[in-house]
Amino acid sequence: RPPDRGLAGMAPKPRVMQRGSFPSGVEVHGEKYMAMTKTLLPGESYHAERGSMVWMSDGVEMKASFGSFGAMFSGENLFKTTFTNTTNNDSEFVGIGVNAPE
Repeated sequence: RPPDRGLAGMAPKPRVMQRGSFPSGVEVHGEKYMAMTKTLLPGESYHAERGSMVWMSDGVEMKASFGSFGAMFSGENLFKTTFTNTTNNDSEFVGIGVNAPE
């Protein structure tokens, strides 16, 4: 089936993930300003952009690192944040928010 071209042959509408179609361990909260909770298994890490963490459980360790200079030229942030579940508990989590307009 051809893609939905929208109005008057404009570019196709972007596909948006529907609730329930996210990877295992990911839960989305909110409607207008969404946030995401990622459950981390023991030893599992999650990488996020600088400033995106909103909340995390006690068993999660946060480390900031300096990225490559190539990131600077590609438009990525120079700093990355890694969240790691340092426990044997499989219900530790990190909450990630979106960058809201100021």
